[in-house]
Amino acid sequence: MGRWSPGITCQDVSKRHIIHGRVLAVIASIFVAKTIWFGAATASVIWSVHPTKVNQENHTNHVDSMEQQLDDVGHASIFQVDMELRIRQFQRRRLIRILNQFTNMRKNQRVIRELANQGPDGSHLVNQSISPVEVETTGPPPELAQLLVLEARIRRLRHLRRILLAKKAAARSRQELASLRRSPVKKTLQTVCGSCLGMCVVAKTYPRISQVVKAAKNWNDKEERTWLRDVGKHADKKYAEFQEVVQPWLEPFQPFIDYFWQAWIWRGFQRRLMAARERELKETSDIGVPNVALEDVAGIGSAKTEALEIVECLMAPARFASLGAHCPKGLLLTGPPGCGKTLLAKAIAATAAVPFLSRSGADFNQRYAGAGTTMVKELFATARRISPAVILIDELDYLGRQRGEERGGGLETDRAAALTQLLAEMDGFGSADGVVVIGTTNRPDILDKALTRPGRFDRKVTVPLPDVEGRYQILRKHSKRLVLDSSSKLIGPETPTAPDWMAWAKRTTGFSGADLAGLINEAAMAAAREGCSSVREHHLQVAYTKLLIGIPSGRHQSPAEMNVTAFHEAGHAVVNEVMRVSLGASGIQGFRTVAHISIVPAGGTGGVTQFADPEEASRIPQSRKVLLAMLAVDMGGRAAEEIILGQGQATMGAQTDIDMATRMATEMVAAGGLSKAIGPRSLQSGLAPSQALLSVVDAEVKLLLDQALSAARAALSRNGALHAAVAEVLIQQETLDGKAFQRVVGSFPVHPVRLPV
Repeated sequence: MGRWSPGITCQDVSKRHIIHGRVLAVIASIFVAKTIWFGAATASVIWSVHPTKVNQENHTNHVDSMEQQLDDVGHASIFQVDMELRIRQFQRRRLIRILNQFTNMRKNQRVIRELANQGPDGSHLVNQSISPVEVETTGPPPELAQLLVLEARIRRLRHLRRILLAKKAAARSRQELASLRRSPVKKTLQTVCGSCLGMCVVAKTYPRISQVVKAAKNWNDKEERTWLRDVGKHADKKYAEFQEVVQPWLEPFQPFIDYFWQAWIWRGFQRRLMAARERELKETSDIGVPNVALEDVAGIGSAKTEALEIVECLMAPARFASLGAHCPKGLLLTGPPGCGKTLLAKAIAATAAVPFLSRSGADFNQRYAGAGTTMVKELFATARRISPAVILIDELDYLGRQRGEERGGGLETDRAAALTQLLAEMDGFGSADGVVVIGTTNRPDILDKALTRPGRFDRKVTVPLPDVEGRYQILRKHSKRLVLDSSSKLIGPETPTAPDWMAWAKRTTGFSGADLAGLINEAAMAAAREGCSSVREHHLQVAYTKLLIGIPSGRHQSPAEMNVTAFHEAGHAVVNEVMRVSLGASGIQGFRTVAHISIVPAGGTGGVTQFADPEEASRIPQSRKVLLAMLAVDMGGRAAEEIILGQGQATMGAQTDIDMATRMATEMVAAGGLSKAIGPRSLQSGLAPSQALLSVVDAEVKLLLDQALSAARAALSRNGALHAAVAEVLIQQETLDGKAFQRVVGSFPVHPVRLPV
């Protein structure tokens, strides 16, 4: 059989030629069509954006004509925008190189003039009044104006690209939604009709394809034709007889067979293309413009102002460079966890419409030595290639810890090498490169000094916990997706019966943005668990209690235990109300109010009393008298137990209250300087206090706690009827919100007490 395997006959060879020819015909036609379309589109875009002259007037006219062509979102295509954006970015990099070289030329010329003015032997170096340096009179290079216009066009193209991508995604979503809504019968009929249409097309084109394949089969070299004639002479005769018998039966089904195997080949080709596209998207998944607006970041105070300045530098760096200003290379965001540092970095990139590259500090700690250094190089190389861009290094304290304290062997050495490479990369690019590095950390005290110096992280911004107004904005933002309790079943914070978000903002003092988002989500989950069709006020209260003290234990209290718990929690609430009235009588307005009382066991506690802080505008200073009032509120539960159970019969229910009061009293004495015996002196300055001084501190702390307990007893004794009424309502209802508590208080007069000075 020559060079062919013994199992292959002439029929197999003929079939192989036919199949190969048909496959090549289909693939070649698709490839030629795509090549012609891509080449024509690319040529049209390149022809439309090709710069004609270097002068400013023609360049501006050229940009204006392009804006007329592409600014219409309805007629622009994503391919045209992408192609022009790539060309504009190439032109921008070219202009930046020209400007950098122009700056170097000026620097060298200035050095030449300075050396020439120092005389032939440099003796005029000290006395610089002789032959002063000539003042430069040349203006800025013409490329600077071109760069300003080009950056404006690039910003427009980026914005237009985002609009087109959003429209494309919306159209795809509409198609998928329509496909899901279509009935199965209609979808089946559509598939069958499409298959029949494809079969008809194949049946019409089959004779032409057969002629092409037959011509291709006969177009072989002489050696193969000779071998095929000699070896397959007998097989051709047998195959011809077989075709005469079988061909009449196969001829009607041949178009269907051809359609199915061609569709199978085309489907496999599409799958390979999609797999390659998915791999590409996976590799570049961290490169893109985030879908976060700067308005979505609430409660960050002055950090947003710094963010807007970084956005302006990213959008028009040449405008700052033309005035001699250097845009910041780095922005260090510090603050407690959950305050929105990472979200702010994404919002900066999204507002400036620039690519966003994100890495965690732990990502640079790889399995192999030197991998972290390589990753830093690749990260900055990618950022320069797609500049302007934003690089986010989250949890920077892992990578940027102080060097010289390595205790982990090679792992720590590799981390230090990655940090050194990061320092070198941040020194290696200028503000005109359009790359801004943003680092986030909640431990700025352990960062390396070389990392935080000016020239690397130029700006250091603290993102604090949100204030009352910030918490209010965050709650409203996250509540937009909630179905709140309303007759119209509206969604969002403006429903007729929406919760009082300002009241909740006052109650959530110390909550971060992440905590508030968790509060809203827990409320929605509580409503879903109960089978409710909307989120109500008590669902927010359930979520709030769960976040503070834990999940309700479901344990049933005995009547005696419930009675003690009710009087204990009522003691806290009544003493707080008495202290508020007493401070108001002495001219101090704005003490905290009762927000919620519960005697439902949860998180290891039998009950809880929650307070709402006033607004920042009416917040009172924490003077000695105000802090003593807060201590009295903490001791209100212990005083209530002693009143109803008798002196010396109190329970362990006040353990947490006493612990909090002791900590506050110790801070007042040892750090705040609010003790008469100690005076304005801090024991937390690092110096070891003497034993005698510690004894005085203990005595002062005990004195403050005794005074607070006495004030709580006096408040409950003078307002016993109110105390009993609140406890009775708690026994009946188990929970009491702030408004219900104020209704009970309104039925009784509140008698103030005299606070110790």
